[in-house]
Amino acid sequence: MSLSLPGFPSRLLDQHGLPLWISDLTTPADRTEVLHVVRDLHPVDAIRNMVADADFIHPLESRSARHFQGNPISEAIANGEDCEGVIMAGLSGRWTFLYDNMGLASSGFETQDFSERGGISAMVEQSINGFSRLCYSTEGRRATAIIHEDFDPGVDLARMPSELADACAAASRYKANDAIPKATDINMFTRALCIMADLIFASEQLNNVPLWIARY
Repeated sequence: MSLSLPGFPSRLLDQHGLPLWISDLTTPADRTEVLHVVRDLHPVDAIRNMVADADFIHPLESRSARHFQGNPISEAIANGEDCEGVIMAGLSGRWTFLYDNMGLASSGFETQDFSERGGISAMVEQSINGFSRLCYSTEGRRATAIIHEDFDPGVDLARMPSELADACAAASRYKANDAIPKATDINMFTRALCIMADLIFASEQLNNVPLWIARY
């Protein structure tokens, strides 16, 4: 049984409850992936703030080049020598999102670093071994940091900023499979960030979103 979330229909989620536009970007080599969202900071500035020596920063301007039967992450890796990972950044309203496919650029980089520039920033770090971590900062100060296995809605939602708490409450109402214990739903934090930053779209709709790719 699948339950739709407010504004997040189940048809936009894979069988594990991960937004399809993200699961369609993953590659077999991915081990740790990180999704950042930051408000009022341009995607190119966000990339350069996160990876000072990132190369090959360019917009995905051609609709044909952005047809999502292919994977722009995989293509960027294939076209780069000694490429450790790729960041795909996009702009949705006031929100910039950055998807770091290997998580290497995000190592040691925290939400406070973005929020000093953009005001509000959040990130989800997720690894192949089932680890998931959520952080939220505002005006350069961390307000929330929690690991999924320690998340207790009855306690933690009351401690969160209201927009994050509302998003987490909505995200936790999705049940990917009745046979899967709630504790294994590690994609809940990712859904919450997508709800908060209004990143609710199908993979093919990314053709209408301003996007940039950067190798590092």
